[in-house]
Amino acid sequence: MINNQSYDYKKALFVIVIVGLLQAVYNSFLPIYVDEAYYWVWGLRPDWSYYDHPAMVAWLIYPFTFIGDSEFVIRLSTVLCMSVTAWYLFRIGYEVVNRYTGFIVLFIFITIPAVQMGYCFITPDSPLMMFWAMGLYYTYLALDKGLTKYFVISGFVTGFMMLSKYTGLLFPVSVFIYILIYRRSLLKDYRLWLAVFIAAICVMPIFYWNYQHDWISITFQYNHGTSSGLTFAGWDFVGFVLGSLFVIPTPVFGYVYLKYIFNKGYKENQNIIYL
Repeated sequence: MINNQSYDYKKALFVIVIVGLLQAVYNSFLPIYVDEAYYWVWGLRPDWSYYDHPAMVAWLIYPFTFIGDSEFVIRLSTVLCMSVTAWYLFRIGYEVVNRYTGFIVLFIFITIPAVQMGYCFITPDSPLMMFWAMGLYYTYLALDKGLTKYFVISGFVTGFMMLSKYTGLLFPVSVFIYILIYRRSLLKDYRLWLAVFIAAICVMPIFYWNYQHDWISITFQYNHGTSSGLTFAGWDFVGFVLGSLFVIPTPVFGYVYLKYIFNKGYKENQNIIYL
């Protein structure tokens, strides 16, 4: 008898590999974007960190600098990152919900225009997405299965996430908010703090480089992301929400998503009434 899970994994992996190969070939016909050239130069001279971003994107580019400097080669690292992201998102949907959900998640992910751009252009967002997907998967396993190895892996990928882009900090913050609300007993579990310690060790290159350069990167990011006073950019916020719902995932998926939310809320309210 064929192992259904193994067979499904092979099908998903086949789709991801084919998409990645086609995308890599397509990338060879696209001219290099200025930011990509910027990060490629980083890859030629890897350092602990850089002025406007952590170093993960440069570290991932570095091995490919020994192969060549064509458009095809320069973008291999982002094809790898997006392919790994697709694999872990598939596994999250498959193992957390069901088989159908896993394949739907994979289909939606590889057809979103923003994801196609991620396959085309190497930026710090590529490793951020990869380690974020891995972080979701292994953090879920750590919280659900309670095995030490998953806490350890979660600590590493969370650290790598923050080494990819400073917004990676939002992931551990979100996890801790969840733990404080729903799983407060985990605060007494040494394995949680082991994961925190591992993640903290992983991000030390950022602090080491900033220590050597008068904390210029952290200062830049703080000033870049804050304002002098308390303001609320109303229409910008509305545009961000609408863009997240309809532009990035396409209007079709945005409509399906909203319909699911409202239908679920309606059904839950109906259940409450009947109870």
